[in-house]
Amino acid sequence: LVGDNGTIFRLVEESGGTWKASVVHAFDGSDGELPYNGLLPDGAGGFFGAAVHGGEDGDGTLFRFHP
Repeated sequence: LVGDNGTIFRLVEESGGTWKASVVHAFDGSDGELPYNGLLPDGAGGFFGAAVHGGEDGDGTLFRFHP
């Protein structure tokens, strides 16, 4: 576990069928906390997601991630 607030990982398949994970974003709480249900593609190469906590009032947030 990278951060207590949630993390977006990138998985890359390597030779032999193994996978390598790398961190592409660790939530800090203000930009979201406890993201859930995975990410949905936005049709332009990015993704949308939701977090239970975070945002301006702490009651959750929607976010867009563009790798």
